[in-house]
Amino acid sequence: MTTVNLLKTERIDVRASTLVTAAVQTLADCRQFVLDESQWQAFQEALDRPVQNKPRLKKLLREPAVLG
Repeated sequence: MTTVNLLKTERIDVRASTLVTAAVQTLADCRQFVLDESQWQAFQEALDRPVQNKPRLKKLLREPAVLG
């Protein structure tokens, strides 16, 4: 796979506030998740696994969010 470096010569202005509001409302509506027995077991096993160091995730979460 190759990486293409593009020059930043143009600016795109986007109003994302409506999008963010819609996303928050959609996520707020997801209050109940229904799992069958095998899915519940897999979920419990995932919660019980030891914590792993994830440097790339740590770096990502320290960067400012694109949408605020």
